[in-house]
Amino acid sequence: MITPLAPGSVVDVCAGFLFVSLFVNNEGASIEASYFVALGLTVVLHFSGSCAQYYVGKIPAVQIWANKTLPPEMLAASDSVLKTANWFKVGVVGQVFMDTANGLNQGRMDMPFCTQFWSEYASIPNAIGLVSLGTILAIPSFGDEAQKNYDWAEDAIPLVFMITSLWQMIASSWGAKELLASSGTVPYWTALEKWATIQYFYRKGYVPTHKGWDNDVYQLGKADNDEQSLFDTIEEYRKTNLDKSHVASTSMDFKKDTRGCAKYCKDLCSTPKEPDAQRKVIRTQKKLTEMSLELRKTHWERFEMKLEEFVKTDDLTKVDPEKVIANYFDDAEGWTLVIHLLLTMGIFATGLGCYAIIARNVSLAIAVSQGVAALGSDNVSIYGWICLILFWVLIIMYFHKEYVEHIKDIGFSFYYLCTCGSKGETTNESIETVFNTPEWDNAPKEFQEFMAKSKSKANIQEEIDVKKEEALGLEQEEVALEVNEEVEE
Repeated sequence: MITPLAPGSVVDVCAGFLFVSLFVNNEGASIEASYFVALGLTVVLHFSGSCAQYYVGKIPAVQIWANKTLPPEMLAASDSVLKTANWFKVGVVGQVFMDTANGLNQGRMDMPFCTQFWSEYASIPNAIGLVSLGTILAIPSFGDEAQKNYDWAEDAIPLVFMITSLWQMIASSWGAKELLASSGTVPYWTALEKWATIQYFYRKGYVPTHKGWDNDVYQLGKADNDEQSLFDTIEEYRKTNLDKSHVASTSMDFKKDTRGCAKYCKDLCSTPKEPDAQRKVIRTQKKLTEMSLELRKTHWERFEMKLEEFVKTDDLTKVDPEKVIANYFDDAEGWTLVIHLLLTMGIFATGLGCYAIIARNVSLAIAVSQGVAALGSDNVSIYGWICLILFWVLIIMYFHKEYVEHIKDIGFSFYYLCTCGSKGETTNESIETVFNTPEWDNAPKEFQEFMAKSKSKANIQEEIDVKKEEALGLEQEEVALEVNEEVEE
């Protein structure tokens, strides 16, 4: 539930299989009762897991990882679309992204707890289908009588897959529609440019300090001399090349969404009314994305010449650049190309052999009822094991560089845990982790209003504390001046 690359769908299937097997085989419960209890437990796991993800996402080390790794679109949505969204909208938009990474991101962006908690409702339809699938897979382990009474269940597997996939497609389409409807708003595209820039220089091995980010070191909203900031460059292109109809269709009201669930579902299902217009919007948005990337690269190239200067002024600090692991056979020539071809053919042949000798001889019913014993000599011959061993030997040979790097990363992770994070960029307290959108000198009214409305309570309290300290400092200075004057007299 917490691992970013572990999809919740796998957890749902495993929960349906394990919980139902446990209740039926160990406790003697009926299959129907076991199914509903397993479903309830799975839903509880989803909500408790989302809370765990939320609090893990608040850890500085995880925030640094998220800032470098999560898609810029997800991070931009966090700073704009999701900043003022209600729990229902957050649930729908969250279907576009990986579920666990989405939960960690909600903690990273400091979303209100109740909003992130109730947004987990979107996982319930998927859980129903996949827990049902896990229960169907467990039926052969209940004995011949149960298998005879539920002989129709195996035929229902494609139907369960279809229903679950249908919900996933509908939910993802709804979420993508909401993102597209907000992609033209100034808060969204400025956040997208911000995160694209941060991640680009992170990969190069540079990250802003608190001081550098406060000074807008990447010149996103303000630039030196006669140069344009990145926001000004993108804004100029958008005003010149985008027609008003596109801006209107991709600029949904960025203020707090007060629509109820019924009204929200109705809007999702009823808009857009003209499919051709929607396709035109998508084509224009794709062209805009390509042009934005070109303008971004021009800004980055101009800025790259100054990186070392900003490191000297403590506006930037150096971190380990991103490692790009190239496969050994990427640039294969001559004999290396021949070996590459032989390895590929060997993997393909042994993979087919594993299917023909092992998978075809072990049915689903036998695998579930017998467990590991299903791989005995009665079902799997020695040739099947030889084929399987050869398959994995060839796979390791083909991806040996990747495996070596992954083993090194695992070793570093263990070292990091054992030393309580005594080394690495997470121990550098000067590194910026929040990355609030910087001030924009030539910002339109929409941007200014959004920045004022989206300030968190913590930021507001921090500003109040700073002003109090400044006022206290002025009072102390005045008292000191008075004392000095009295002493001089």
